[in-house]
Amino acid sequence: MRQTTSPQLQFLLNLGLMSAIAVFFIAASSRAEPSAALLRVTIDRTIVLNHPELLDGDICEQLTLHNNTLVRPPVDLLLICLGLQQSGVQARIELVESPSYQRSLRMLKNGKADLMGESVWNADVDETLFAVSQPVLKFGDFEKGIYTLEDHSLQQSWSEHSQLSDYTGITLKSWHQDWRIINELSPKVNSTARYDSLLKMLAAGRSDFTLHEFPRGTDLIVDAHGVRLAPLPGIKVVIPDERVLVASKQPHALVTKLWQSLAELEQRGEIRALYQRHGFMRKKTANWRVVNKLFIEIKAAPVAPTNS
Repeated sequence: MRQTTSPQLQFLLNLGLMSAIAVFFIAASSRAEPSAALLRVTIDRTIVLNHPELLDGDICEQLTLHNNTLVRPPVDLLLICLGLQQSGVQARIELVESPSYQRSLRMLKNGKADLMGESVWNADVDETLFAVSQPVLKFGDFEKGIYTLEDHSLQQSWSEHSQLSDYTGITLKSWHQDWRIINELSPKVNSTARYDSLLKMLAAGRSDFTLHEFPRGTDLIVDAHGVRLAPLPGIKVVIPDERVLVASKQPHALVTKLWQSLAELEQRGEIRALYQRHGFMRKKTANWRVVNKLFIEIKAAPVAPTNS
């Protein structure tokens, strides 16, 4: 006697067949289009707090959408995105939040991240411990203003004959380049552990000046954490070092491709153009007088002849 399949059993059989077909096509699609390789990139907590919009979706897409408002650290991250795009490889960036520059380096060393999302001073990097790119900002490119409160007496009294040695500077000791330069400018220097604390000490009158990157605005005013700072007109410092990108020493195919792409972008002049579009290396301050002696001495030193 012929047996018939119940409607319920037939439904389950059909469902199982459909599931098997779906699994087949997903597997085939995965073989045809391999998933993007993962790259764990550190991001400074300050960027997370000041630019939460950058974390709303793909970081490279968000950086492109908001590129008119970026300050220098996110521009470093935008450069990484452009380098990966230039390489032609598929990459999925996973952001790893870090509280500080030094912690990011430790995360690379300990294998908790693959690439630092901000450029670093070449002098701070041990190339036996990290993979290092060619310079993205060259010697002489990185300028800072000497900033005070907007209504500080120095803003009214400053002239080319004024001396900072009578005033108290402040910066973070962990910012090695800034610490050395500010001690060169004045024998009276305070230190603090965080950027917001630095601003609070200036606002409270416990320090008179600090070093600060020039912002994008035409008036060069820094407005952060409710504190407004202005540069002393006509003077600046230039950091006597280069900025590089840093990755874990563990081999990573994406990092190798990124280094190659950055070299191509540099040859075409696109790296410098990127930073200039975002207010770096400004024409407005190009002719301001450099006041830190070490940079002046290194720049003036004769270049030793090379044996050919």
